[in-house]
Amino acid sequence: MPATDPRMATGYDEQDAHFQTFPGDSSITPPAFTVPGLTNSPSAQQGLAAANVATGTGTPLAGLGAATNALLGKVKAVDVDGTVTIQDRGYMTLPYVVGSAPAINGAVDVDGTGKVQSSATFRGSRCEGYMVDPNTGLTVCIVKRF
Repeated sequence: MPATDPRMATGYDEQDAHFQTFPGDSSITPPAFTVPGLTNSPSAQQGLAAANVATGTGTPLAGLGAATNALLGKVKAVDVDGTVTIQDRGYMTLPYVVGSAPAINGAVDVDGTGKVQSSATFRGSRCEGYMVDPNTGLTVCIVKRF
């Protein structure tokens, strides 16, 4: 098989995964809604890094957050009502900030645009390595969220 065969690629997403659903903030755009009960197009934020952007309410609120917010997880799906499914544990591949690429085994947090960046403080997420995403051709950070 040629090296570009997607069956030859090592997949990291969703190993040891856990998912939770949260309400989304205004940085998460619901998908287009044209047929009742059917999601017709993915949200633009699907596949990006998310943070808990709730401020003092005690109820988590998923959003892209601001630079240096702790990583909540990866946006896996967005429902038409703005509800967001987050992979909040396990391995996930996420885009990263090129100028602030995390070191291998280094702590990560979000940058506020859906990417991860290097962090001075470990808050449950670290970079395990890098790989080329076979779907996009972009290099992504393999993140382990504990």
